[in-house]
Amino acid sequence: MENEELLDRIEKLEAHNAAALIVMSALIQSTPDQTGLHLRMTSLLEQQLGARGRLAALLNERQRETVREFVETLGGVHRGATGSRPPQSP
Repeated sequence: MENEELLDRIEKLEAHNAAALIVMSALIQSTPDQTGLHLRMTSLLEQQLGARGRLAALLNERQRETVREFVETLGGVHRGATGSRPPQSP
């Protein structure tokens, strides 16, 4: 794979990541049970990244840390948040 093609793929992944963050932020902000949502997100994160979790088996340590940071970023989204920019990924 050539460098240009690799850079193109990375740019597309970054764009998809930004779009997903926008969509998920909107869904989180419109959820009436914020506490329940955040508890569920935390629970699923721990299940998936735990010793017997599916993501724990599929991802390397760096990827698992990125997943954890992304979910924690989404956990910082609150109902009624203002502004047009979603929270920034760490």
